[in-house]
Amino acid sequence: MLRLLHIVVLAGLVLAAADVYKIKYESTLQAKRSQSCAPSCAASRTRSRTCAPNGASSTGPTASRNWRAAISR
Repeated sequence: MLRLLHIVVLAGLVLAAADVYKIKYESTLQAKRSQSCAPSCAASRTRSRTCAPNGASSTGPTASRNWRAAISR
């Protein structure tokens, strides 16, 4: 009976280790994807800041106020 319990516990440990490895692999893959996207995201942010008047973001109520202020000058 005790031997069966040891086998069940060992099988549970192996399954848990496999699950942890799978999570680690997926998070590493996601980190690599986000690193490869970072340069294009930074360029996009720079472009949107350049296009918005007064360096404001292109959305939201403050952006429209800044835009109106830039036009009235």
